[in-house]
Amino acid sequence: MTLEIAQDPVPIDFKSLLDEIMFQFENNATNAQLKTISALSRQDLLQIQEWNPKLPSDDLPHVHDQIETWACDKHPADAIDAWDGLLSFREVHEFSSRLAHYLRDVCSLLPGDIVPFCIDRSAMSVVCMLAIMKSGAAFVPLNPSDPRERHEGIVETCGAKMVLVVDNDNTFEGKAVMVSWGLIDTLPSSQGKSLPKVESDALAYVIFTSGSTGRPKGVMVEQKSLSYGALVHTGKEYAQDPTCRVLQFASLTFDACLSENLSPLANGCCICIPDAKTRFEGLADYINAKRINWAFFTPSFFKLLNPDDVPGLRYVVVGGEAITPDCIEKWAHRIRLVNGYGPAENTIVSTARVVDPDVKAKNRSSIGKGMICNTWVVDAEDHTRLLPIGYIGELALQSPKVARGYLHDEEKTKAAFVDTPEWGRMEGCTDYDRMYKTGDLVKYMDDGSLLFCGRKDSQVKVRGQRLELAEVEWHIPADMIQYSAVLVPKAGAYKGSLLVEAWAHVLGIDRSRTPIDSSFQSLGGDSIRAITVLRRCRSENIQLDISSILKGNTIRELASKCGHNISGSSVAEKLDLPFTLSPIQGLYARHMPSESHYFNQSCLVCWNKQQSSTDVENAVREVVKTHSMLRTPFLMSFLLPSSSGSSEVSQIDKPQSYGMRDTGESLGELIWISLERNQLLHGGMPFFASRFYNGMDSGGHDDMEIVFNYMGHRQDIADSDAWFHVLPEFRGESGDDASGNMPRFSIFEISAEICDDEIDFTFTWPTGIKHEDRIGTWVEATRSILETVPDVSSASRSIHHGLPSCDVTQLRLDYDTSMVVIDNAREKVRDEGLPFFRAQLLYSVRASTGPMVTSNLISAWKQVVSQHEILRTAFIRRPGHALMFDQVVLGQYEPRIEVVTDREPPVDHPLQFPDLDWDEHEVRHRFTIFEGIEAKVLFEGSHALLDHVSLQTIFKHLSDAYGDEILPQDIAPFSNLTEITSLQSREGSFTFWRKLLGTTSKGHLCHSDVPAEAWKDFRRKRIPFSEDSSRELLSLSQSTSFTPALIFRFAYAVLIARRLRNPNIGFDYTVAGRDVDVPGIENIVGPCLNLIGCALEMDEQSTARQCLEELGTQFLESLPHQHVYMDFAAIHGDHKGLQRARISCFDTMLNFRPHTDGPRQRDQALQIEVIGERDPFNYAIVVEVDHYTSGMIDLAFSYWAEAVPDELVDELGRDFTHILGKLPETIDRKVGEILEI
Repeated sequence: MTLEIAQDPVPIDFKSLLDEIMFQFENNATNAQLKTISALSRQDLLQIQEWNPKLPSDDLPHVHDQIETWACDKHPADAIDAWDGLLSFREVHEFSSRLAHYLRDVCSLLPGDIVPFCIDRSAMSVVCMLAIMKSGAAFVPLNPSDPRERHEGIVETCGAKMVLVVDNDNTFEGKAVMVSWGLIDTLPSSQGKSLPKVESDALAYVIFTSGSTGRPKGVMVEQKSLSYGALVHTGKEYAQDPTCRVLQFASLTFDACLSENLSPLANGCCICIPDAKTRFEGLADYINAKRINWAFFTPSFFKLLNPDDVPGLRYVVVGGEAITPDCIEKWAHRIRLVNGYGPAENTIVSTARVVDPDVKAKNRSSIGKGMICNTWVVDAEDHTRLLPIGYIGELALQSPKVARGYLHDEEKTKAAFVDTPEWGRMEGCTDYDRMYKTGDLVKYMDDGSLLFCGRKDSQVKVRGQRLELAEVEWHIPADMIQYSAVLVPKAGAYKGSLLVEAWAHVLGIDRSRTPIDSSFQSLGGDSIRAITVLRRCRSENIQLDISSILKGNTIRELASKCGHNISGSSVAEKLDLPFTLSPIQGLYARHMPSESHYFNQSCLVCWNKQQSSTDVENAVREVVKTHSMLRTPFLMSFLLPSSSGSSEVSQIDKPQSYGMRDTGESLGELIWISLERNQLLHGGMPFFASRFYNGMDSGGHDDMEIVFNYMGHRQDIADSDAWFHVLPEFRGESGDDASGNMPRFSIFEISAEICDDEIDFTFTWPTGIKHEDRIGTWVEATRSILETVPDVSSASRSIHHGLPSCDVTQLRLDYDTSMVVIDNAREKVRDEGLPFFRAQLLYSVRASTGPMVTSNLISAWKQVVSQHEILRTAFIRRPGHALMFDQVVLGQYEPRIEVVTDREPPVDHPLQFPDLDWDEHEVRHRFTIFEGIEAKVLFEGSHALLDHVSLQTIFKHLSDAYGDEILPQDIAPFSNLTEITSLQSREGSFTFWRKLLGTTSKGHLCHSDVPAEAWKDFRRKRIPFSEDSSRELLSLSQSTSFTPALIFRFAYAVLIARRLRNPNIGFDYTVAGRDVDVPGIENIVGPCLNLIGCALEMDEQSTARQCLEELGTQFLESLPHQHVYMDFAAIHGDHKGLQRARISCFDTMLNFRPHTDGPRQRDQALQIEVIGERDPFNYAIVVEVDHYTSGMIDLAFSYWAEAVPDELVDELGRDFTHILGKLPETIDRKVGEILEI
């Protein structure tokens, strides 16, 4: 017989495999079970045994003895260069020996004891580990940041009688032994003193890993194993020698840390230990400063580093996780990159391989061969069956480094630490008759190296450390609060941290260089960008809030606090508790007579099929059980009249149908009204319902002439499967069934119901009423009018004469109007002819390619206006309210565009161009194009329409439209913002502002007897501010986490305090108003900007840093109240006795304006640059700060010459820049000193 074998190019010798199986068949294996037939050929067995050489059996010096040897040799290099001390090998040996004697003699530590220590990475932690081992005991590292419950569980499992700590810690209930450098300095020298001999099989340490039963497993490692583990590090893969300076980066509870501390010390290396902040915020600089050339990282962290940032790094071992291709591509050709593997149960490291820098090399992600360790690939279900080369199986390790087992867990020890099968035993040696089953799935490659293929169980890795998912599952039911989980994908578009991804995207920085322990502000974030982060997180279903981001929380802190947004949650109904009447119930209660009566919704049904009375009864009971109102009795109480009225407020019920009718669709022409009403407060609370909630006269409006009841579509239950149908002849008028003594609610009741595509009107009035003939005529006239409605074209409808003529469907009424809009409109009414809040900006406009085409520019502007509804918004004075306005969004609007060809615009004073004469109801913006060699555009608009951020957006869209790009269609309308802000409680916010501003200075920064109505001469003066000063302030912001806006606010407060000679000052400043949880708020075009007050009492003993922190806290506390401040100022500003009290409480303002795209946008179809502006507020003086993403800062003072002399502006400008220039060096000086500088 001839066989042909075709196979893929894999390291499986199918011919040998087939030969082995046939050989077993030939030797009477035909009756054997398939699972007993070995697929391993003798050829494979010999090859595997050749790859696994004979293991050493010699005893090695203990690690602490090897370190003593380096100390006696007077090794010139430092042993430890840590944040808490610089130690030589002699000092490491001496200090650890002193502490060992102290633990034995004073603390009664005995050989074999297990001693936990709760100390973070430091020189002290290394000294403690060595001291414990020298005493013959075993150390157990505890992570100080772990929960108290985990600490207590580990201490209990260890049976520890002491725990070493570096500060007073009440966690360990009398077991804490505090150690410090001060203590060690007071201890007697160890010279001439000896410590007991430590046996090679004595425990060296216990490392706790995740356990499937809810309690962590303690891996017991002996001194001999630790010695061999240190020896492995001197091999060609790890290459540790006295020239190495090793970074101690891993957590001490991660056994890989021994590659960074005890092993390097045993091999004569210097270990460098940074503090916690440096580990994440300045690691690259630390590596360079300390000349570190050897490090261990998990692949997921290592990818965040950049090779160019750490040129001195020569050796890096990655482990704890499977190495990824992008990590290899980024680093393999720059350094000696080693892929290491080793579970804690086999002491630090088991296999390793230097990653081949050749991109064409095979097996680059291999974990290598065993290092003083035999590796066996066995059947995952039966470890006695060795698998052929190329088969995937469980990795079993056999070496002198195999751990003793799990502390106090015999069952798990027997399951994982097993007897070595015959094929792995060594002749004449019984030292290695045990091997450890890792649970990791691997396969042999053709060179004997191993390729990691996953896990055979549910164990996962978290930051390189093992985590049993069963342990997580065990803990969840034990917690009364059930938490939701957020999945952070490790592959795909959102691999890595979702929060890092969001920050990097919004801040425009490289994700790999986004530190997780830096605050949002320190990376350049502000409140506008914070809301963008919030939106991005919400899109991934991660729940955060603005205040957490702006409070300076790091990504790591936010990740521990963020939740998972669960949709569809509802509030459980509260039973057996009284609740107030709904409006219609209240009306009924007010009219019902004292004697017996009824007022029901009734209908009579006829069964379609024969039903038993029991089935009907059960069905009715189920209906009553489902609908709580069918189980609701009414309680009447007689109370004395209250002087304050009812204090209870209940929610308005959702619209419900009465009887058996569903709410139907209204006529097409009325749909817009319905939609718009849904955008009103509480969905457009009806007048009828509002009377019961807003304190209006409870009975003055009850006698109504007409009640109209639209009942929607009649619901017919007439299909073949229905139990019954309604008898229409017994329905009653409108379904009502009232007793004769029940008063009606009105004289006329009109009911309308749609049935069979027809609408039925029912008119009801009392019998014996006067003028019945006239009533009949009225009813017939109503019929005639209704019959003509379908013939009326909506295009011919008459609209209010003050609005442009348009179809009713082109109108949208936004009843909620922001305070910015209201206050701008108030200014218009009060100061007709004054230019407050009327911005004029002159732009230079150039096409990126070719000459600028005016017609294309006009077309692009019309697209922008069509895109943004705020640019089609007119303001209509509300009847009877001189200072109240409604917004009307026009569906179609032809914007005012003018083209000037005969002259150039004035650059310095754009307002010299003829002022706009807007009609009262006109959309308030104009777009003027000046044609010439270089085209210019003068944009004029009201602050009631736009703010600074909106201008950036619309001119970016102008460039996109000019370049024939499709404008985004999903931009949220401005009405989305006003809908939310209108719900804000005025009274609570008024109380906040009253408390904050109640003690501020009443002085004026500018003194003038000229009333604001006479202000005509508006001026703007630029203040010189150097690039060096800009960079210094940016550096100050990044190092302190204070935003540039906050720094300028403090500097201006200092300026005002100096000017007024009063440390208790106040002024107004602008905020973007885009830190509201509204979808798409970052791209909304409209007057989102708000003005809010700042009050600061500058204690002369406080430092500038403390004042900045106070301002930052005040800013965060002000955010929920920002939308009410202008209203508060308009009402209460006069109490401050200030001249400009109509809008603000103060006469000066700081206007900080971030420019997100920089002064130029070079990748756009149009190059647009501001070359002149006039943006007058109704303040005597305004400080304008323009902050660009490049870090550059422009300063200017805008002021009214009638109120502020030029000399004063010059003086204020000089003082302001002087304060800003000194701030970086005076950040920690007292305010009293700063005020005198």
